[in-house]
Amino acid sequence: MRNTVFFFILLFLTSCAALHKTPSKEVAAESATSTGMHEKALALWEQIIAEHEQAGLQNTSIAYDKAGHSALAIGDTLKSENYFKLSMYYQTASVATYSFLIDYYQKTNNLSREVMALEGLLSHYPQSQVTAKVMPQLFQLYTQTQQWESAEKIWPLVKNEYHSENLVNSWLNVNKALDNKDLCDDIASQLLALNPKNRVALEWNAKKYYDKGEQRFQMEMEAYEKNKTRSQYASLLKGLEVSTDHFQQALKLFEMLHKTHQDNSYALYISNIYARFGDEKNSMHYRSMIKND
Repeated sequence: MRNTVFFFILLFLTSCAALHKTPSKEVAAESATSTGMHEKALALWEQIIAEHEQAGLQNTSIAYDKAGHSALAIGDTLKSENYFKLSMYYQTASVATYSFLIDYYQKTNNLSREVMALEGLLSHYPQSQVTAKVMPQLFQLYTQTQQWESAEKIWPLVKNEYHSENLVNSWLNVNKALDNKDLCDDIASQLLALNPKNRVALEWNAKKYYDKGEQRFQMEMEAYEKNKTRSQYASLLKGLEVSTDHFQQALKLFEMLHKTHQDNSYALYISNIYARFGDEKNSMHYRSMIKND
């Protein structure tokens, strides 16, 4: 029992000693940094780290963050990254540290760590201007990795000033993946206001009208097959007029897209529409344009 008590007293005294010694070293380290003596600053921060680790003070120590920046100043990127990762782990990383890691991981194509750094910045500094500037980057990474729900959640944090055409394209793709059709219509309208030739928006509208036309066509034909009466035939003709109108709108858009983008899917849609119109010649013409990969 006495040994146990003695151990805790010793540990307490050691911690107090570390706390007593550290402030003067911190002042010296900061002074060395301000005068450009980064090697000296790094050595001092590493001494402070050793003292904090011995005293079990890692969770509150800013020394990892400071040591990382000193290492960075002398060109030791590997050491700085290691210290920065520790500062992230102990949740003492500064905005500057997160900014460096975000840029570093982007340049080294380490996508998972880039996302981790971005998420850490958002979590700990949500009101920072730096955070606001990199939210488009985090949003694009979520879309790139098909984390649709995460992208949807982060979108409100992307300020309007960053809503470029490319970014809004991605926002449309997110909502397509989440089957938010009404919202997709609104986003497509926004994109066409930015650029009347926007491919993503034109394709969304073209497929929307095609699906409407095909669904109405199938519905009317199925109803007539079940009840071949004069009244049902009259209903069929009216329904096919609506279907044809949708197909014509889709055809106009798909032909516009096909002129600028030789995509097999566009040729197939156009071929199918002409087939619905009973125009076998044009249907076969566009089908012949489909290239085998």
